[in-house]
This record gives sequence, structure tokens and C-alpha cells, in this order.
Amino acid sequence: MFYLTLSNASGRASHRHDGGPAVIGRAPTPGPGATCYHLDDPFAEPDHLRVEATGSGGVRVENLSRVFAAPLDDGRALRPGESLEVALPVRIALGSTAVALSADAPGAPSLPGAVPAGAGGIAESKAVRAIEGVAADRLARWFETVLSVQRAAASSEDFYHEAARAVVDLVGLDRAVVLVRAEDGWNVAAMHCLSAAAGAAYSSHVVNQVAQHRRTLYQNLVATSSRQSLFNIEAVVAAPVFDAAGNVASVLYGSRNRNLGSPGGTIQSIEAQLVQVLAAAVGAGLSRLRLEATASELRERFERFFTPRLAAELVRDPGLLQGRLREVTVLVGDLRGFTRLSEYLGPEQTFQCMGEALSLQSHCIERYDGVVVDYAGDGILAMWNAPAEQPNHAQRACQAAIAIQQALPDLSRRWCRTLPSPLRLGLGLSTGTALVGNTGSDVKIKYGPMGPVVNTASRVEEATKYVGVPIAITAATRSRLGEDYATRRLGRFRLAGVGEPVELFELHDQMPAVPHWEAERQAFEEALQHYEEGRWADACKALLPMLTREDGAHDAPSLRLLGRATECLQSQPSPFDPVTDLCGRR
Repeated sequence: MFYLTLSNASGRASHRHDGGPAVIGRAPTPGPGATCYHLDDPFAEPDHLRVEATGSGGVRVENLSRVFAAPLDDGRALRPGESLEVALPVRIALGSTAVALSADAPGAPSLPGAVPAGAGGIAESKAVRAIEGVAADRLARWFETVLSVQRAAASSEDFYHEAARAVVDLVGLDRAVVLVRAEDGWNVAAMHCLSAAAGAAYSSHVVNQVAQHRRTLYQNLVATSSRQSLFNIEAVVAAPVFDAAGNVASVLYGSRNRNLGSPGGTIQSIEAQLVQVLAAAVGAGLSRLRLEATASELRERFERFFTPRLAAELVRDPGLLQGRLREVTVLVGDLRGFTRLSEYLGPEQTFQCMGEALSLQSHCIERYDGVVVDYAGDGILAMWNAPAEQPNHAQRACQAAIAIQQALPDLSRRWCRTLPSPLRLGLGLSTGTALVGNTGSDVKIKYGPMGPVVNTASRVEEATKYVGVPIAITAATRSRLGEDYATRRLGRFRLAGVGEPVELFELHDQMPAVPHWEAERQAFEEALQHYEEGRWADACKALLPMLTREDGAHDAPSLRLLGRATECLQSQPSPFDPVTDLCGRR
């Protein structure tokens, strides 16, 4: 059991935590046996901190953030993903929120701060002391200032200048300096003074101690005021600003001058605590800037190769490029008779026609949330269920295929005066497990699937030319569709580069199917069963009525099956293999 107190500009809340893990964040995700504590803090992560009591009377804290370090009041910083066992009490900064953990019930409101030092000594921030005698409106003003520093936004200089101004205007010190680590020491990045008489000197000893010990220090310099560089200084405070890796990147330094008539002539613990909180706000703000800059750079890089939606997913999780096993549905499309068309149209018009055909397919794929992986000449490769999970990925892919075939006649009509025949597309779909990631190189990224499912989809597309249907799908894809989809079993086929025979289905481009197609489907599947069971004469009888349609058109799969059944009647093969071998066919 332990107590936790959450303090920020929105208020202060204390809780008694009786057991199990505590998950703290802006929108924490409950886990087994976990208790969630919500932060009203726009700078906190959804899941930011996990805390669980240990048998030794302390707690184990884990920084769940993947970006921001979580500074502790003893100067240590919990790096992203790092966990640590600590003694109670302890204070941790999350965004603009102070999280206080203690074994005893909390007292008055508190912030991460420093322990008072003796005369002339250096105090290290090891614990948080109660803020006594501070009016609520002043506390609110402090937190509002911390938030304004964290939101400063446009550049690191903005954070530095806002923090320096806050040290003087809000804390009440005479001057503030922000020092940034350089190869040969420290550079002044920002400075704000109460008056010109405040000067620009700072104690390099105190700054180096902050960098060495990684904690906030403050010092009343009565005993050491004879030092020339600090002749007019009565007291100083310095707080580290941590980068995303938990290193001291800069120091927020404030001082109170003896000759300027400052009240009290010393720095109080509460003032040192507030400087520390301002430093934490600067660190969090800078981390956010770095994250935004990295995200912008990644998005710009990814959008050169991917759609905006896919680029956003990759920015959110660049690890997607590393490759993950995923069940996907793959679509391969190909423009029929492209070689003949290109010879007929010439280079310029071929380029235009091909571009319009690929655009048509791409728009339909994106309409059903697919990812266009690649173009190869007149062909297209797309997938579903990556990077985002799509439980109905096979259905989405089939809907896209149907949409492509339904939109093709309009494109064909636009080219009817130029082309000798209508445009036709073959589409093959397959579902299976693939390794999804960067299938290109470090020079040119290509996010997509790699594995047998891709080769199978390509071979299924080639099979559509032989069987004479616009869309063919594998049995694995068909098994993931509902009854609303009109399909016809075409039989089992041996495909080039695919180890086992693949059962194929035609996907009709009408939902629901027109009545005459349903009748033909039933008759064809009965004839196919006769053929596969060696009753070739019965197969021929079932297929003959389908060759005498009133519109004069013929069903291509029926013609193919009739030809195979007739050949078997003549040759009487023994043993008989009902699998159609397409290896080597083009």
C-alpha cells in the first residue's frame, strides 16, 4: 500500500493505493489487476508511468513513455522504457504534473523541490517539502506559468527565453540565465534581468555541480561573496534541463543580488522548487519539439513513397519498417493486352492510358482502405490488414476489386475512339501470412508484404487469362467472405512457383448476382463436380446448354471445362488428375 498525490495547474488529488500496479497517464490503459489514475495534463502520455509496491517498502516505477524521460527529485531521470526500484517518499515529474509517492498519508500541497541547506552550503533536491503559507491563487499562477513555458513552442530559444523571464517575473529572482552545454563549457542561450545592474555573471562551480550530480542545487553565498565574479550576488539556484535520453543538456540558473534591495537576501526552498519545475517544463517542451521535428521529417520522407494515411502510420510507429508477420490479403492487377495496346497507341498515349488505369485502381484500393504497395509497368500490387489491423481485410480487398471492374467501362469509353477494343483488367487475390515491412532497401523504401502469398496472388492473376474471368480469388480468401459475395468455384489449379494445387473461385462483380449468373454458376459447379469425379460425359451434358445463350455470348470457364471433359472422353486418362496444370502457361 502507498499514497500518491497528483499536482498540476488543474488541481491536486491524493489517492490511497491498496495493491496491484498503478498506471498513471492522460488516458491510461487498464491491465490485469491494475488501477488507472487519470491526469488532466495535455503534456502527459496516455500511458506514462507504472508503479507497484515492492516487498522492501519501496516501489518499482516504470516509465511507459517511448519519448520522454521522467525526472526524479533526487536528480535521476527515468529514461523511456526504463524501470527502477526506489525508496519512499519520491517525487516524479510527468509532463507538467508532479507525482508524489509516499508511505504515509499526504499533507499540504507539494511540488518537486530541494532540501534547505546550511549557511553557505549547497542543497541537493532529495525530497519534496510541503508548500506552507502559499495562497491558492499564487499556486495557480505558478502552474499557469509552467504550462505557458511548456507551450512556448516555435523553437528552443522560445523555451529558454520564457523560462528565464519566468524565473525573474514569477519566482522573484533578480536575474536568470539559461546555459547550454558546449564542447568547451557552457554557452548563454537566454538571459533575463530585473535591471541592467544585475549583470550577466554566473557561478561556473554551481553549474558544473548541477551537471555532475544531475540535480537541482541552491546556495546562499554569504560566506563566499568575496569572490570577484559573484561580488554582488547573495544567493543562486540552478536546475538541470534533461534531454530525451536523460542527459543534462542545459541549466536554468537564477540569482538574487545583495545590492538590489531584494527582500530576504536568500533563496527559499519553495523558490528553488519552482525553478526546478520550470526546468522540467523546458525539458518536456524541448522533447516535444524534437519529437515533432522527427515526426515531420519522417512524414516528409514517407510521403515521397506512400499515401498520406500510410505515411501517418509509419510516423507513429517507424518500427513497422523492420518487418512483422501478418495475415494479409494481396491484390495483383494487370492490364490485358498491354503490349499490343502500347504498339497501337504509341509511347505518349500509352503513358497516359496506363496512368489513368493505374489511378482508377489506386483510388478504388484506397477507398476500401488498402495500401498500394507498388506499380510495375501496367501492373499494380496492393494489400490489406497492414499496417493497421483490419479484421475484414479479405472483404475490403474484394470490394475494391469489384469497384475496379465496375469503374473500368467508363475509362474504356473515354478511350473507345482510340483503342481497337475495350480495356480489360485481370485481378488476382490471395490471403495468407507474409512478412510485412521494408521490402526495398535503405536507398529506396518500399513498404509491403514478402512471402508466398504475394507470388500466389500474382499467379492467380495470370490464371484469370486462362479461365477467362476478370477476378479470381483463392479458397483462403473465399473462406473469409460472407454469403453476400457471389462466387463460383473454378476448380483446382497447379500454378507456377506454388507448391500445392490452389483452389480458385471467380468473384462476380455484381452484389447480389443477377439471376442468370446464379443459374450458370450452379450448372457450372455441377459440371465441375462431374468432371473431377471422372464422369466426363455427364459434365459435357451439363455444359452444353450454357453454350446456347440467347445473347450469343459464351461463358469462358464453361468452354474451358467442356474442352477438358471432351479431351478426357477421347483419351480416357488413367490415372486421372483433375487438377489443371497452368505451369508454363502465359
